[in-house]
Amino acid sequence: MRLIAIGSPFNDDSIAWRCLQDLEANCQASLLDFDINYCGSPATDLMPLLHRKTPTLLIDALLDDNNPARVQQLSLSQLADSHSLSSHGFSVPQMLQLADHLNCLPENLWILGISVSAVSMLDEQQLGEVKLQLLQHIQSIVGNH
Repeated sequence: MRLIAIGSPFNDDSIAWRCLQDLEANCQASLLDFDINYCGSPATDLMPLLHRKTPTLLIDALLDDNNPARVQQLSLSQLADSHSLSSHGFSVPQMLQLADHLNCLPENLWILGISVSAVSMLDEQQLGEVKLQLLQHIQSIVGNH
């Protein structure tokens, strides 16, 4: 299974990277079977990582001032309707739509969105809550796959 953290080194757009790096550094057993990737530019980095037969889990930041520090599983349509952070030029939903048109969208694709606020960065307590939620979601997906 391939796990792709999408983000950039800027503000909370790095949340997926930071959480995954921390979980990976602490050798969480559920991450050992993943092909882990960090995607900084969906326009150039995401497409080569998508393959129809490779089960894939994407993690990205979403703008949500009402519910920061929440991890939620999204469908493609929910992601397209969300306010995903994009400092990349092309949004993740746009790249996934292109992958679908090119017939390389994974048949088994899960999307986790991490809610962040546009007005303030997550504090350490919120970051800890996000990591726990993220790990629980990953374990659930792996257990059900």
